[in-house]
Amino acid sequence: MIFIDLETFRKHKLNDIAAGHFETPLGEVTQVTELILNHPHSQSKVFSSAILDDICAKVGEVAWAQVSPKPQPNTSTETQYESQRPWLFIATYMYPAGGHTKVMEDYIKLANGRRCIVLLTNIANGDPVVHRDQLYVEEVKHLGAQADISITGNLTEKLRWLQTKIVELNPAKTFLFNHYYDSVAVAASVVAPSGTAYFLHHADYKFSLGVQSKHLNHIDFHAAGLCLCRDKLKVPNQVYWPLSATDMGVRAEDSFYKNGRLTTATSGAYHKFTSPYPYKYVELIPHIIRTTDGFHVHIGELTAEVMAEIEQHLASNGVPRERFIYVPVVKSVWQAMSDYGVDVYMPSFPTGGNKASIEAMGSGTPMLSHLGMGPFRFILGGDFAMYPEAVRWKHPDELFDGLRQLNHVDVLKAHRLKARANYDAHYAEHFTRALINDVNLEHEGLHSIHIDTVDPVDAQDFIFNEHYNP
Repeated sequence: MIFIDLETFRKHKLNDIAAGHFETPLGEVTQVTELILNHPHSQSKVFSSAILDDICAKVGEVAWAQVSPKPQPNTSTETQYESQRPWLFIATYMYPAGGHTKVMEDYIKLANGRRCIVLLTNIANGDPVVHRDQLYVEEVKHLGAQADISITGNLTEKLRWLQTKIVELNPAKTFLFNHYYDSVAVAASVVAPSGTAYFLHHADYKFSLGVQSKHLNHIDFHAAGLCLCRDKLKVPNQVYWPLSATDMGVRAEDSFYKNGRLTTATSGAYHKFTSPYPYKYVELIPHIIRTTDGFHVHIGELTAEVMAEIEQHLASNGVPRERFIYVPVVKSVWQAMSDYGVDVYMPSFPTGGNKASIEAMGSGTPMLSHLGMGPFRFILGGDFAMYPEAVRWKHPDELFDGLRQLNHVDVLKAHRLKARANYDAHYAEHFTRALINDVNLEHEGLHSIHIDTVDPVDAQDFIFNEHYNP
């Protein structure tokens, strides 16, 4: 990796900004961010840069100061009261399997009829293309929100577009769901009404722009991220809004073995399964099915190549193809537990998916969680979100033992109650509804939650780290 003196880098970029040149600072901040993100040693590490965030803020401030004449905020009679001003959601892009997209949907549902607007910067980074965004924007509109995408233009033009939108809309709250590298979203947010803009730390297992932005309230979604950002990163203006999910009811006590055999399920975008790791999800699928003599449901899009690989592993292990159920997209993991008769939910691994796990627990579905190695042990793995009595596995032999342990109706019934109790205690929707509407709760207390954020390293972790990140 090339050496970059970030303080010198800042001085050069501030000179560019003072000269009225914004494209280079925005672009080079994104490039430095990507350089960090693409380095193997940065994977699964949560860190930040006050310098890069400061450059973004300075771009936004100076760029807006040069706008003349300035657009005027909407202060008509019907929007002069806070309760009548819209909520604004800013993201880089959206996609069906994205946890941040599901959280945005939850917040829109909690707006209680208030007008909601979604703006996408559409900063190209090899991510889903514009037409995919446009398709998913239609889903957001079904929730009653308006949406717009910055389709054309360079970074400076996108910045002007977004800042103009923010000022004209005069939102009561602005929620930033920017992806790691989106310098435009962070820069534009400086024009949001003071104290009303929130950085949602959804990119919570990698380096990200916006973490140290002083003009933004910093939202952490789970206790592990809360403690890490508070105790290690010392982020300013921190607030805790626990992840939640709309309560769609708990499964009936007699709902197990709906398919006549134990049915397991896993969900998540495929990148959650593809990090370098000794245990491969696609290779374990037939052994999961053979252990339970049941069905396995995969929720989330898979490529044709991956499907072919899964089918090859099924065939070579003598597992009938119909025992593997592929469901590319669902509107709700919670509802999918019932729709597909899922008896045991297995969070994605090695990278976990907390939002999906919370929905599964809320539905009363027993959990079988992976305790990861190395960087996958803490935030990236997501096991901290499980209920204490959840069955856990490290080695595949423990996975198969866990499946055999859970494959009894009385055991499933007991775990049904424990999973739901964990949802009620920590992730119920009423917590987020209250917090997002500025109601102070004891649950929000930043100083009453303590998790050791130093990952313990044992011999297995050392071997893992040296093999995969030499």
